Amino acid sequence: MKWIVLVVLATGCFASRRSIDYECATQKDCSADRVCTQGYCVIGDPANGCPAVCSSCSTSKMTCEIDCNSNTDCAGVVQCPSGYDCTIQCNAANACKGIDCSVASACTVSCNTVNACTTVIACGAGTCDITCNARNACPQINCASSCACDVACDLTDPDCGQESCPTRGGISCTSNGAPGSTCSSTMATCNTCP
Repeated sequence: MKWIVLVVLATGCFASRRSIDYECATQKDCSADRVCTQGYCVIGDPANGCPAVCSSCSTSKMTCEIDCNSNTDCAGVVQCPSGYDCTIQCNAANACKGIDCSVASACTVSCNTVNACTTVIACGAGTCDITCNARNACPQINCASSCACDVACDLTDPDCGQESCPTRGGISCTSNGAPGSTCSSTMATCNTCP
């Protein structure tokens, strides 16, 4: 009986116990230095220290480059890691099935071909710069909570799709101050970033 107790106690030391403190459903559940992977907040990519979604990064500057060069490079919604300043390039049709910058410090998004970004581009409180370089490249943009949001559209398709722009003091932060125009932070009250 003694041996059974000792064996049970000894093997208990080698059991893998994942902490519930690091469980996550989305990136929002993790701190800035961790990435939500397979249901747990882990510290980036062990190979280069970057969050797994980043093609390249600087962990000291909290910058992340995300390159989606085909319709399979970036599976699902592209999510900028929490606290990072992301540059996201969607370079093929259906390359980005959605972009979530809701927990980013800033996002620069380029949808570079027809249907490159197929669903909503969602910005958080940080700076958000979006360029739609082709017809139907950006069907929906939501940057209403951004401290500064600027959207540039391809000249052949001046309508960048449905845009939700910030409003400051009853004025729409758009190119002409009127609802329904392209989002812009050029008016003094429309850039509230620190």
